Amino acid sequence: MARYDAVVTDAGPLISLEKLPNGFALLEHTCAKLLLPQAVAAEVSYFFPDEDAYFAQHRVREFIEVEVVTSTEITLHSGNDYSRLGEGERSAIALALELQIPLLVEERLARRLARERGLRVFGAAAIIKIACEEKGISSERGGELLRSLFDANRINRKVLRHLLRGLEF
Repeated sequence: MARYDAVVTDAGPLISLEKLPNGFALLEHTCAKLLLPQAVAAEVSYFFPDEDAYFAQHRVREFIEVEVVTSTEITLHSGNDYSRLGEGERSAIALALELQIPLLVEERLARRLARERGLRVFGAAAIIKIACEEKGISSERGGELLRSLFDANRINRKVLRHLLRGLEF
């Protein structure tokens, strides 16, 4: 059973999951539906003929909904930091705020700004942790996947050590 009904995602976590064998299957333990702003869908499917080809390759078409975000203008306490984010991150934060649901994002500035606005924020490493906690994968498999993310430069050593320690791999 999924922990959340729906989650908004930026491109970063999807790129991380692409690096893992059957990485997108881990999402079933995290959420029942994954919402992508149009800008994020365009970013992750850039090297594909269209978005549907990307979704088909990763076998996630029924699981993903692409959303149009009409405005990414958000007043944040962080001044001009928000303007330093890409369109995908801005759209993902805006959509998560509009719907008041968790946000999958890996870029540090985007995570900080989303947290300042009260959003629940996590990345691909947390998806692996949730899959272990929900008994969707073994601790050993979770450790292997976390090491794969580290080897692909998707998480740093500090995050790797913290998660490996926390789940007793």
